[in-house]
Amino acid sequence: MLGQVTIDRTVSAVDDARPPMRDAALVGAAAGE
Repeated sequence: MLGQVTIDRTVSAVDDARPPMRDAALVGAAAGE
């Protein structure tokens, strides 16, 4: 929960550089932690 803002920012940055599928993978990994 506390890391949601960080996750959102990471997703935003990754979305600029990589495809959405990679984005979803990062979100899943971050949520798992």
